[in-house]
Amino acid sequence: MKSSVKQNIIYSCIIAAIFTGSLIVWNIMGSAKVENPVAEIYKNGVLVQTVTDLHSHVRPTFTIGTPETGINIVRVKNGKIWVSEADCHNQICASVFITEGIIPIICLPNRLEIRIVGGDDGGVDAVAR
Repeated sequence: MKSSVKQNIIYSCIIAAIFTGSLIVWNIMGSAKVENPVAEIYKNGVLVQTVTDLHSHVRPTFTIGTPETGINIVRVKNGKIWVSEADCHNQICASVFITEGIIPIICLPNRLEIRIVGGDDGGVDAVAR
């Protein structure tokens, strides 16, 4: 009887440690700062569009894809980018937005990926002598 109580305590501690570690990793990944964020939009692994200004993009709403390959409606506003609508059945990609960090938006049925990368700040990267 006592050994099953010990096992339950050990299993509970292991589960709590895994959960805590997952939260720490998620927090670190989600809060990675990107200087001058640029959104790259890929369809079938090919870069189809780059959004250089997430605060005042020229077209705040645009469509990626075709009825044959799947349609995603992408919105850009206030430093955020997200999929507002998708014609796939699960709609998971339409439930999140990204501003920075290393977690991309992925729509597997429509083979769409939106990721934030560091943009060009117009400065000098290196000096040659």
